[in-house]
Amino acid sequence: MYGKFAADKDGNPTDNPVLAQSLLPIGNYKGYGLAAMGEVLSGVLSGMAFGMAIPAMFTTPMDRPRNLGQFYLVIRTDVCQSQHDFEKRMQQMTDEVRLEPNKPGEKVMLANDPQIDEAQLRQKEGILIDDFLLKEFEKLTKELEVKPLT
Repeated sequence: MYGKFAADKDGNPTDNPVLAQSLLPIGNYKGYGLAAMGEVLSGVLSGMAFGMAIPAMFTTPMDRPRNLGQFYLVIRTDVCQSQHDFEKRMQQMTDEVRLEPNKPGEKVMLANDPQIDEAQLRQKEGILIDDFLLKEFEKLTKELEVKPLT
C-alpha cells in the first residue's frame, strides 16, 4: 500500500523499522530540498546537531544530550495585504485543497486536521478513559467524598 521511506545500512530502500538507518527523501530532490531547509534552520543555523551528528533516538542512552535545535519563523501577515484579506485567501486555499478528489471513505487532510477531528469528537462524546483509570477515579471520589462530574 505504501512505498518505502527509509534506507538500510547499505542504502537499500526498506519498510522495516528495525533495519532503517536513514529516511529517504519524499518528493525526490524537491522533497530533499524542503527537508534540508529544516536541517539548515534547526541544526546548522542554531549551532546544534544536524545530519549524522544527531545521536540515534532509540539506541543512545537517555542521559546523553542529543543537542537538537528548533527553529520558529514569525511573519507579519499584514505587510502586503490586510489581515482580513490574508485570512480570506488562506481560507480559499484551504477550501480548494479540501475539494480535491479523494478515495472513497477518505478525505483530503491538511496539517492539524486529525487533531481538529479528535477535538470535535471529544467535545461531543467526551474523553475516553480505560477501565483501570475509571476505577481509580471512582475510588478517589469515594475517598475524598466528592461527586464525580458527568
